[in-house]
Amino acid sequence: MSNQNLPKSGAQIRSLLIVGLFCSNLLVFVLSVLSLAQSREQYEQRAVTVTQTVASAVDQTLSASIQKVDLALRTVADELERQLAAEGVDEAAMMVFLATHERRLPELEAIRVANADGLVILGNGVVKAEGVSWADREYFQYHRDHADHQLQVTKPRMGRVAKQYIVGFSQRYNYPDGRFAGLISAPIALSHFEKILCGCDVGSHGTVVLRDAEYGQVARFPAKPGQAFDQVGHKKISRELTELLDSGVPAATYHTTATPDGVERTLSLRRLAAGPMIVNVGVSSDDYLSNWRTEVFITSALASGFLLLSLVLGGFLVRLLAEAEKREAALKLHHDHLEELVQQRTAELMATEARASHILESSADGLYGVDRNGVITFINPAACALLGYRAEEVIGRHGHAQFHHSKPDGSPYPLSDCPSHNAMRLGERVRVDNEVYWHADGHPVPVMYAIHPMVLEGNTTGAVISFVDMSEQRAAAQARERALSAAESLARVRSEFLANMSHEIRTPLNGVLGFAQIGLRHHQNPEKARSAFNKIVASGARLLGVINDILDFSKIEAGKLAIEQTEVNLIEVIENAVELVRDRADAKQLVLRVDLAPDLPANCSSDPLRIGQVLLNVLSNAVKFTEQGSVKLSVYLQQEELVLPWWIAGLV
Repeated sequence: MSNQNLPKSGAQIRSLLIVGLFCSNLLVFVLSVLSLAQSREQYEQRAVTVTQTVASAVDQTLSASIQKVDLALRTVADELERQLAAEGVDEAAMMVFLATHERRLPELEAIRVANADGLVILGNGVVKAEGVSWADREYFQYHRDHADHQLQVTKPRMGRVAKQYIVGFSQRYNYPDGRFAGLISAPIALSHFEKILCGCDVGSHGTVVLRDAEYGQVARFPAKPGQAFDQVGHKKISRELTELLDSGVPAATYHTTATPDGVERTLSLRRLAAGPMIVNVGVSSDDYLSNWRTEVFITSALASGFLLLSLVLGGFLVRLLAEAEKREAALKLHHDHLEELVQQRTAELMATEARASHILESSADGLYGVDRNGVITFINPAACALLGYRAEEVIGRHGHAQFHHSKPDGSPYPLSDCPSHNAMRLGERVRVDNEVYWHADGHPVPVMYAIHPMVLEGNTTGAVISFVDMSEQRAAAQARERALSAAESLARVRSEFLANMSHEIRTPLNGVLGFAQIGLRHHQNPEKARSAFNKIVASGARLLGVINDILDFSKIEAGKLAIEQTEVNLIEVIENAVELVRDRADAKQLVLRVDLAPDLPANCSSDPLRIGQVLLNVLSNAVKFTEQGSVKLSVYLQQEELVLPWWIAGLV
């Protein structure tokens, strides 16, 4: 009867193992999905906040500028009405008055004045003889027919006086009896609005668009020259934006894929507080979701790794070792291949360097000759091009005084210290690679030069000097040094991270493996098997906690894990850690004791996962490195803080 139950008990254990593996993987999957969903929501909310903040900032900047323009126009209107009430308009005084206000508002193209007939009579660039008239402009007709002092803002147009695209701001002024006397206009060039939009940080694919009250485009950042949607006055907008603008809402945020340039964006619109304009700010989903997509990749990779790991934990340790050996062999093969490639590249580099040296020695980039006194006797076109001189400008002149007169730091270079002079004096060949020649325009040219004295019958008659421009070589050497430093720093950070995380993962993983083996040995005893699986679940939870910390990309960059502060059942945490190592202690016949102080509280404020990890690591190491005797853990309070010392005693 007992023998017949053995297969059934083994099947139950296999079923429990499968269920446990399935549940743990399901939990990891659910937590990963929830974490990614929450992370995406945060990134999307951050994009909404960015667009709303930028739109508000643009509104404040433009509204403040419009209010200053309105105040200036009202001030000019008051001055015109004062002069009309006196002895008439003093044009010279008004021109000075207008210039003063223009200096105060540099964004204005100019302030100009038209009379009641619409003729432009005052302002920068106004020529009365041209007879420029605003009588056909809508804003002129509005001021003529309405006695209010409401600021009028025009759509972008080509200014008749300004001769460029502008947005006009205008105010009415009256005769003393209240009749319409004319208007004052202060146009602002579209480049001013474009400059304001350029200061907005909306990512590489973001956009900021300013539109007029009829949805026509005023300015856009970034500009898309040659595109139809980048034209001034362009009105083709998405259906979502049209519906929001038609509804009259002052501000709104929406998401659309139907943008003029085909880029999916989250956008926020805002009507300016001080003028009939609309600012629309958008950030691309490719920009604000790029980090989230990286998280998806990392999370998927880790979840897949956990799935693979859980599948092989049921007794395939030998297979894992075999796979590890295969990976090691593959790594060695790859390492050997890399070494072969390095040797090959080194040989090719040496061959290339040899060829380059041969070419350099046989036909130098720069070449000139001097007599025994250092006076230049000939110079080739390459040397002239490098030094910026014509041949006739240097032949017959002393070479050292012409372009070797100063050291690299600008200090004077005495002729007695010049390698060229000394080489001719000693009759020896000299090669110098760390000096500069001075260009005709005054800038230094790093060079490598070689001096070949010409000796006739034992006397030095002159020398031939060849040189090359070393600017690119020195820049390349500096770039290689920076790249090597960056690579070493990256390798050091990666090694430190792997060293820190390996111990955090190994301890609970050993617990899972150990209790899985215990459960397998006691599969006929349901109580022991259940206890073993409970401990497997506890170790798996700790392992999951470590993996969740790995998922947080910002914590990896910081090089540390955050500590949670929550209420902890202290006794339960201590008992769980002790139970996870008790079987190993019993197997080594070690006495494992826990001494709890009588005034120890039942709960405390800390991180249960971190306390459990620390206790489990400490007790595991104590049991691991103690061959005989006992391991004692004490827990007591000291000045409102929890103290957990441990001792490893000798044989009891």
